[in-house]
Amino acid sequence: MTTPATDPSPPDPPPAAEPARAHGRVVLPRGRRYVVRALLCGATVLAAVAIFAVWANRQVLDADNWADTSSAMLDNPEIRTQVSGYMVDQVYANVDVAGEVGRALPRRLKPLAGPATSGLRDLAQRTTETALGRPRIQEAWKEANRLTAQQFINVVEGNSKLVTRQGNAIILDVRSLVVDLVVRLGLPRSITKQIPPEAGHITIMTSSQVGTAKNAVSWLKGLTVVLPALAFAMLALAVFLARGRRRETLLIAGLDLIAAGLLVLIARKVAGATWSTS
Repeated sequence: MTTPATDPSPPDPPPAAEPARAHGRVVLPRGRRYVVRALLCGATVLAAVAIFAVWANRQVLDADNWADTSSAMLDNPEIRTQVSGYMVDQVYANVDVAGEVGRALPRRLKPLAGPATSGLRDLAQRTTETALGRPRIQEAWKEANRLTAQQFINVVEGNSKLVTRQGNAIILDVRSLVVDLVVRLGLPRSITKQIPPEAGHITIMTSSQVGTAKNAVSWLKGLTVVLPALAFAMLALAVFLARGRRRETLLIAGLDLIAAGLLVLIARKVAGATWSTS
């Protein structure tokens, strides 16, 4: 009696399940579909924050950008009035304007020194506001802001040996503009020596705030690296999970990046308009 020969080859594997389709398009499982959508939404938000962080890092750590922005601020009439008022106050706080006017008047007119000084103060305010719109004064303002910005950058990046957390505050030095105002008012140039070196120093940041600023800038610089990488990783994972619909998902990922950029541009425009009208 003979036994039937057995086939030693293993049985064929079952055919792989075909992905579900609807109207000729692959339909992802419900759970995976929600995960892909969540990844795309999260990546869009992170991309928008990353773009803003990169822009903020560029603005904060670029002395020229700081100087240009500060110069543009002088186009605001309210800011120009405040700056001119501060400069006039510095002149009157450090120079005996009434005494100088009294010495310039004849003896019979010396009682008018007080009213003349008040009128001269109003003239100084108007003169300074006008001068702040002239190229030479604006360039001096811009250069003072550039030096202050570089001082700030050196501090927060740990490159300054002169200004530390325990040292001086970060200041905007406009003493040269105060001295220029004295000359414009027709007062003797010699009295500019009465103006102390610290006159015209506007405190931008106190020494106690330097440490906080240093930590904030450090975090900002880190976000400019971490957030873009995380956003692209989430987009890549979303495309990977969308098996059968990866081309469509990749297109959506690109559109999300464009949307993130537009969102940041709109936010900047709105913020700028709000600031200019405030």
